[in-house]
Amino acid sequence: PDVRHFITEDDITDALRGRVPYQNGKNSIYQYWQEPHTAKEKAVFLKELYGTGGGNAAFSYNFYADEDHSSKGIRLKKPQCGDVLMTWAQVVKRIDKLIAQDRYLTAEEKAKINTAIEEQKEPEIPAYVTE
Repeated sequence: PDVRHFITEDDITDALRGRVPYQNGKNSIYQYWQEPHTAKEKAVFLKELYGTGGGNAAFSYNFYADEDHSSKGIRLKKPQCGDVLMTWAQVVKRIDKLIAQDRYLTAEEKAKINTAIEEQKEPEIPAYVTE
């Protein structure tokens, strides 16, 4: 029989939850999403964050899968499959959904981000010190 290969929804999720082009990029995305921004602002943020580039091992289980990003969005490639191009607006919707479902970050990543956020807050000064 003719077997068709394709990039699955799980592949796309894996790629979006995977690496981001620079250190702490995923944390930056998550923190940006915690602030009130329009979908258009989020798309611009992602486009600037990712820039132009790409790499292999786009999916955690497949070294031969590629991910390229440009001003147009993210393109995923896997041997013997059609490419998937997601515009930045489509990537925003997917990340919105993953964050809403609490699936964007692992528990360990979330704990690290929450710790970092707590450390950035101004220390509380007891009332007797300010009087």
